[in-house]
Amino acid sequence: MCSVCRPKQRVDVCTRCHQRKPCLFAGTPKARCHECSKPQKPCGQCGKTRRVLTYSTDGKPLCHSCGRRREPCSNCGTTRIVVARVHGAAWCEYCYKRNSVSHRDCARCGAHERPMSEGLCTQCAADDALEQFIPSSVRSTNPVAQSVYDAFRRAKPSVILTASRRKSASILTEVMNSPEKLSHDYLDSAGPDALTRGIRSLLIDAGLLEPRDHHLARFEKWILEVSTEISNSKLRAVFVQFARWRHVRELRKKRSPLPTSLTVSRRRELRLILDLISWIHGQDRVFGSLTQSDVDCWRSFGSKEKYRVNEFLVWAHRNRLVGRIEIHRPKRTDLNVIGFSDAKRTEILENLLDEQCPWPAPIRFSALLVLLFGARPLQITRLKVSDVFFRGPHAYVRLGRDPVLLPDVLIQLASTILKDRAAIRQFTTAEETHWLLPGTVTGYPMSSAALAVRLRNIGIPASTGRTSALSMLTQNLPPTIVARLTGTTRGTAIRWMDAVAASNARYAGFVIMLDGQ
Repeated sequence: MCSVCRPKQRVDVCTRCHQRKPCLFAGTPKARCHECSKPQKPCGQCGKTRRVLTYSTDGKPLCHSCGRRREPCSNCGTTRIVVARVHGAAWCEYCYKRNSVSHRDCARCGAHERPMSEGLCTQCAADDALEQFIPSSVRSTNPVAQSVYDAFRRAKPSVILTASRRKSASILTEVMNSPEKLSHDYLDSAGPDALTRGIRSLLIDAGLLEPRDHHLARFEKWILEVSTEISNSKLRAVFVQFARWRHVRELRKKRSPLPTSLTVSRRRELRLILDLISWIHGQDRVFGSLTQSDVDCWRSFGSKEKYRVNEFLVWAHRNRLVGRIEIHRPKRTDLNVIGFSDAKRTEILENLLDEQCPWPAPIRFSALLVLLFGARPLQITRLKVSDVFFRGPHAYVRLGRDPVLLPDVLIQLASTILKDRAAIRQFTTAEETHWLLPGTVTGYPMSSAALAVRLRNIGIPASTGRTSALSMLTQNLPPTIVARLTGTTRGTAIRWMDAVAASNARYAGFVIMLDGQ
């Protein structure tokens, strides 16, 4: 029976894998998808009790891992699991799903592409999944559901198919069915941020929730959560009061939205304060009796960043909670000026500028800013669309006070990144108009940590690339010019110049010594 004549199977949430699929016994408490309905037996090859995928020639059951043969793929030559055979030739999953040999005509619209469930194309399968998730009967009486549906319709079909199977989809259904739950407070209580982040962005994009500084709100909530680790109620109140006076007050004065690094740094400092309070409790001491020798003893082991509790101790002394205690910050270590060699740096730049480079344009552009101008990942992610602009045939980027003229080979790359800035999120694909590199959360750019990971994955550690660039710039330009162009402070530029000069002097002395021998 063809896929058009075959009766349509009912979709339900499988009671075993908890995914929304065509199920047997759909609509009953016994709903099971076809995969979970397969019998479980000891595998004839590995011996583990698993679902049976197939049977060997001698009738022994084989599990999913053992039943799929590994052979060299006829297309790429890599030995992988065979998922199909075309004219007797083996094809791996990677090659098969990307080649036209796997394409079929859609049973509904006739589009020729790789089929999804029930012989449908991606778009038709996404339409069915969206209709199952937000039926028309619900949309007709629920304006919130209609707004969410309209936001989904702007997403790519593949995003819709994935979104309808996410665990967070049940939370979104709760929000649509209960208008009183349409708030940031409910989403904060519904689960961890990783689970509700996509829902929050979707509702903000749909105009159903007001934007907020998400990192600041999470930081304030975190302060109250970690304060419960302090058993003494008075000391707990002191900790919360300091965190709000010292950090929350300062963060509220900064331009929104806040980058993740600002709250992460402050959390680390507050964790050190909690460690000091815990140490005092373990010594059977009270906070008011803390002395300089006690703090010196506490600092003698553990993290080297313990000097950061100094602000808390100064504030506590000012409020007459403890005596005068001083903690001096350790002297800065010398800058490491060893980056990529000239040959390696040239090789990386040539690969990034090659038109056949497989890496996405935003990552290539970011890597070039690191290697040429010593830009930090945080600087790059905070770039706005207005910071990359054209004047006649030339392109500029504003990293510091003065714009930097981009080399001609980067003009096309800059133009490409300005045109395509779609942000792939959990539920929708959003088009940001503000940030050069949009993030997965509405209103925020890509996080600097995520950008650093992507650069590292292509073989360009941001610290090493930045070292190479600043070493070259400070040898050829005055520190004031370097600071104005790259966005570093003048003092940092001077430190780089001194470090490079000292390194060159040591190298020259070493060469002279070798020549003398």
